[in-house]
Amino acid sequence: MLNWKRRTRRQLLIALLGGLTVNGIYFGLEFTAALHGFAVGALGPAIDLVWHHLDPSCYARSYCDLEVFAANVVLYAFWIFLILIAFDLVRHLQRKRAG
Repeated sequence: MLNWKRRTRRQLLIALLGGLTVNGIYFGLEFTAALHGFAVGALGPAIDLVWHHLDPSCYARSYCDLEVFAANVVLYAFWIFLILIAFDLVRHLQRKRAG
């Protein structure tokens, strides 16, 4: 059993890689004609976050895509990390109950 610091670091790395992967899928689907609406609706909450809350004039600048990319990675990494921590907690509680 890994100690909690190593597990947390490993889960954070997996979450960041997962966030990058999901964001890559999002940008890939955004440029397809058939799945553009799905990508924006299901995978693109960062657009609304960046445009309306963080930087209202984002759409007028050339590096707006980079801001959306970074916000998407952080959002998805956060949710993936929470899910991994929840799985780890459940596993830990099951081991504690059994042992």
